[in-house]
Amino acid sequence: MKKVYFDYNATTPVDKRIVDAILPYYLNVFGNPSNMNSAHGKEANRAFKNALRDIADYFSVESIDDIILTSGATESNNLVLKSFVDSAKKPCRIITSKIEHDSILQTLEALGDDVIVDYVKNDSNGTIDLQDLENKIQDDTVLISIMGANNEIGTIQPISEIAGIARKHNVPFHSDVTQYVPHKRIDLSKVSIDYISLSGHKIYAPKGVGLMVCRNDKALSKIKPQIFGGGQQNGYRSGTINVPGAVSMAEAIKLLDVEIEQDNEHNRVLYNSFFKVLRQREIPYRLNGDPVNRINGNISVSIDGITSIQLLAALYEYSISTGSACSTGKKSHVLKAISCPDNVISGTIRIGFGRFSEEEDIVAIANKIADYYEIAHK
Repeated sequence: MKKVYFDYNATTPVDKRIVDAILPYYLNVFGNPSNMNSAHGKEANRAFKNALRDIADYFSVESIDDIILTSGATESNNLVLKSFVDSAKKPCRIITSKIEHDSILQTLEALGDDVIVDYVKNDSNGTIDLQDLENKIQDDTVLISIMGANNEIGTIQPISEIAGIARKHNVPFHSDVTQYVPHKRIDLSKVSIDYISLSGHKIYAPKGVGLMVCRNDKALSKIKPQIFGGGQQNGYRSGTINVPGAVSMAEAIKLLDVEIEQDNEHNRVLYNSFFKVLRQREIPYRLNGDPVNRINGNISVSIDGITSIQLLAALYEYSISTGSACSTGKKSHVLKAISCPDNVISGTIRIGFGRFSEEEDIVAIANKIADYYEIAHK
């Protein structure tokens, strides 16, 4: 039986080209990059800095020192949020939305009385209300944190407009762009986003590596270390530097630089093919998220009268999910925040696809959903 992977929003497969690029840094260039007295260490340090230069070029960051290599977007998000709360007069205010990733929402909750969280309104598609955002800015607002694209419903936020509002009011802006980066390029010399967080395993690199990128030195100066030890990465993130991880991020980003439009067009074809089948077979469905302003590699959909548990059982040969991989077993806070009825929440599945997905497989899963619906409604 062929098993088909359709959970790209949870994690992407690792691109073999990235595996090939990082293998030498496990087998040959394995020195500790902080040991500059060693030839092996110097070689590893050079590879680390070259990787940071490639990343800096892609995001148009002036200095490689403005990039902090982390274990993933969760750590990066924690680093930004805790930095601002640590240095602010308590309690301080942070603006975010109710559809953010749990690494934002739960971190803010854990900070307790030190922070007042102002949640900006969003519409039924999951797009935040820009006027409400501006209205919520107060004198003690220290940070705005709004994700670039939602990991469950695929809605893309107007981050350029958010950045403009933040700059107008002189409030730093952070965005978790983990889902956004595979689909849209970010030029930090043109868009005033002060901090971005992302994970390697959403751009075809391995798990366990990510980035926190600061727009400039001024933004970097507000970051307060959360991990202490050997003082690596200029003291902002101690711990032995993950050279293969850095190389994998740089390689993934270089591939995006060349293939992002090709990837987007491929995903667009698959997205359209899926819904063409449902329409032709007259299957009643509800698409969650913005129908137009969304990442093409995401389908969050419910089928009338069928639960997600039933669909998961019927589609056992496909790797799909009911929502965020970080929230298994819980009702989706995102679907609740966009006012989905309980029957929609309990009936939603998420199909994620990308660079290595095939159109014949997306057509097949759509037909299998249609077959199940027709049998269930006989």
